[in-house]
Amino acid sequence: SRLAQEGMLESKPQVGTLVKSLSIEQGKDVCDLRSLLECYAIERAVNTIGEEIIDSLLKEYDQVVALLSIQPEDSVRSQIYDLDGKMHSEIYDASSNSMVAETIYSFSSTIKRLQISNITYHKRANATLSEMHEIILALKARDPQRAVTAMRTHIDNIKKTMAMPVDVFTQEEN
Repeated sequence: SRLAQEGMLESKPQVGTLVKSLSIEQGKDVCDLRSLLECYAIERAVNTIGEEIIDSLLKEYDQVVALLSIQPEDSVRSQIYDLDGKMHSEIYDASSNSMVAETIYSFSSTIKRLQISNITYHKRANATLSEMHEIILALKARDPQRAVTAMRTHIDNIKKTMAMPVDVFTQEEN
């Protein structure tokens, strides 16, 4: 199953197979590590990432925003996840440090769960898209300080949602 492939299941004797639990502290720890690694990666990538990659990310961003304006958030969620994954992956590649990607991918199942919580349960689709847009624009401007700040903000906002009750966000996107 897809959950098993993503490392999200655990087997317990005499109970069965369950979705692995994720504590708030584990989520925060992953965000801290991501912030360190991804800020490093984007600072290295800002001057090496190809213009065609940046333009492709901007085009995909515009398409997702256009879809979100005419379709319910639930039906656009997978495109947001895809854009987020592509953006981060392109930054890792452009950083020319294979250990950044390898390290981050080693906890990809946790990142996926944080992403789902952030966008689905905390209703941060529009805020997440805005953060990604700022990251991409900082890359386009070849501004390392702006790029690092945008990446740190993006990850810090995910971390902040970890400890907040889900119902706090039910009216945010309206």
